[in-house]
Amino acid sequence: MSPTHTSEQNRIVDLMTRRFVDVPTLGPHHVICLACNQRISLHPDMRYNLTNWVSHAEACNNVQGGTSSTMKTKDRLKLLKETDLDQLSQEYHQHRGLHNPKYKEVALILEQYRIQLVMEIEARRRQNEKPEYYPPLSMAFATHAATQGTPTGTSLSGRVARGVRELRHLF
Repeated sequence: MSPTHTSEQNRIVDLMTRRFVDVPTLGPHHVICLACNQRISLHPDMRYNLTNWVSHAEACNNVQGGTSSTMKTKDRLKLLKETDLDQLSQEYHQHRGLHNPKYKEVALILEQYRIQLVMEIEARRRQNEKPEYYPPLSMAFATHAATQGTPTGTSLSGRVARGVRELRHLF
């Protein structure tokens, strides 16, 4: 069986959708793990290769435990080497990798992925919610006054209901 070739775009999308990959610092040959704040070297010759990341994710106790660090992006940038920062700068100025205008496909795939997740969450939320009907405020007062069995104006709720009716006539 021949090995399957994954395009660079698909590898980028795959890395960006991984839970513990720090996307703002993602480069063609490195990634920072959000779980343990370690810089993971990706393949030195192949851009955005996932092999080392997959190995790290399987071995990292924090990834396995599902815990994330609270370190901010600017602090995680300090974990990168000078060569990493140079690569990121070159990527940006040469419009390669994540900054390539042709990589709008990556943005579209990520947006579709996000929309799909939002729709799934909304569907689950709707299943768990019971639709309830809340009557308008004036109707609630009128109903309350009627169930009290008191003539209008003799109880607080009756006075409130009468006040609401009078306000309606003004507008």
